[in-house]
Order: sequence, then C-alpha cells, then structure tokens
Amino acid sequence: MGGAVSGAADSSFGGKERGLDGFLSRCTIILGIIFAVLSLVLGAMINQF
Repeated sequence: MGGAVSGAADSSFGGKERGLDGFLSRCTIILGIIFAVLSLVLGAMINQF
C-alpha cells in the first residue's frame, strides 16, 4: 500500500512529464487548487451574512 502511494506521488511531483500527460497533470493540479481556494472564500462569504 505504501509503495502505491509513494509511486503516485513520484509520478505527480517528481520529474517532468512530457506531452499531453504532463499538460493535463499540471492543469488538474492548478484547477484543484483554484477550486479549493474558491470554496474557502465562498464559504467565508456565506457565513458573514
């Protein structure tokens, strides 16, 4: 189990991926971060009212 988790982390954050796979990987990470930040901001705004 630990090998599966560390292997996934190595493929996501270690080394440079080329081509479409690398592009989609970067887009997924960036969109995930944007989604998390927007969720926190909107949650804070809703709780103010």
